[in-house]
Amino acid sequence: MPYVSGANRREVLLLPECLDDFVGEENEARVIDAFVEGLDLVAAGLERSEPAGTGRPAYAPGDLLKLWLWGYMNRVVSSRRLERECARNMEVIWLLRKLRPDHWTICAFRRRAGTGLKKVMREFTVFCQKLELIGGQLIAIDGTKIKASNHPAHQYSTEELARKIAGLEAEIDAYLQGCEAADGDTAQPAPLEELQRELADAHQLAERLQESARPQVAAIDPECRPMRKVGLGYNAQIAVDAAHHFIVAADIVEASNDQQQLVPMAEQAREGLGQTPEQPLQVVADAGYYDRVSLAAAEQAHFEAYVPRPQKGHGQQEGRFHKSQFVYDAAKDIYHCPGGAQLERYTQGHKRGLLVFFYAQAAACRSCSLRAQCTTAAYRRVERWEKEDVLERAEARLAGTPQMMTIRRSVVEHPFGTIKFWNHQYAFLTRGLAGVRTELSLSVLAYNLKRLLRLVPIAELIERFSPHISSVVRDGV
Repeated sequence: MPYVSGANRREVLLLPECLDDFVGEENEARVIDAFVEGLDLVAAGLERSEPAGTGRPAYAPGDLLKLWLWGYMNRVVSSRRLERECARNMEVIWLLRKLRPDHWTICAFRRRAGTGLKKVMREFTVFCQKLELIGGQLIAIDGTKIKASNHPAHQYSTEELARKIAGLEAEIDAYLQGCEAADGDTAQPAPLEELQRELADAHQLAERLQESARPQVAAIDPECRPMRKVGLGYNAQIAVDAAHHFIVAADIVEASNDQQQLVPMAEQAREGLGQTPEQPLQVVADAGYYDRVSLAAAEQAHFEAYVPRPQKGHGQQEGRFHKSQFVYDAAKDIYHCPGGAQLERYTQGHKRGLLVFFYAQAAACRSCSLRAQCTTAAYRRVERWEKEDVLERAEARLAGTPQMMTIRRSVVEHPFGTIKFWNHQYAFLTRGLAGVRTELSLSVLAYNLKRLLRLVPIAELIERFSPHISSVVRDGV
């Protein structure tokens, strides 16, 4: 029995095959095409959205955006790999209508598209709201550390830079002395120019380090920071709507922890959802976001925050009474301790710039039978911030709805797991805040599109995308 035979490569066809026949009606590439075609890229602010009147025609930003979205949805995030896909992958050939931009053009678009992609994300959120796929009532916030394109060996402290500068100056002096000894007959300018360039770069790094007031500076990507688990990297933040787990806000911050990110990310989520500041919004995050100033700011901004207080400190680890076991009486302005004594306010002061009051009852502590379980000092002192009632309301709110932390895990852990592990995005390819923010925006758009494909049939999506979105940015929605 003969095998199944393919077509004769040298056979001349009377009628050429249609390019549209190579991509099925249920192919994801058609959704990408319909989505981008429905965008108003000029209003979104993507560079070169309007063609120039002179010079060589540029590639349309819509075509390059389609290419990058296809790449991030198919784990192809390198501009050189995308360049190859333009010549061999039928989905990409169909999507770009046989256009073959080089890797430099592809990469340049990613570097420039950051601000415009933020508005594209907003348009996508509006589209999902019209499909009633976004609740807009509860969002979960989380962060993760992603490695930067900078090896830790290329990070310098003030002392290391001083040694490097001194070494380069010594090399230059030795080279010039060698040239003088040889009467300049055999002097080669190339090594000297290279050493002088390295010295100028070292001086520039030293100036940058002095201006930043940081202990170290990275030579290749100066905006990255030392991060736990990844060495040098960035802190990626997302806010996820709880209804169908769509990411409604994403950002990159330089801070190595999440303590100050609760309100900024909640504000970005509110803006992405198109809500007014007066509208209440529930926000849930893990203990890494716990910060009393942030919780007070969240309450003032009408955010209903659910953030657990971290249980830390030597006393807690050694089994002694936690501050939460001391009950505050607002009417009398005293604390009731586990031993039954009343701790009165005796002084006040500033701690990390915040006004705090201190409560104690030294006489009761000296005769207390529970003293060993309470403190190793002469007496137990309890501090109270001037806005401690904000923290008490937050703790009571979380205690009344303990399922919030389970909801948080199910909502916000999955997107980062998908982006980092399924898409293999353990490290950024671009450098600088602007570049990595664009990378994160593309990852988020790709994740949201794949999420949408699981909820709505492709044929319906293509039909709905077509009449949509061009008015969203223009009308200021």
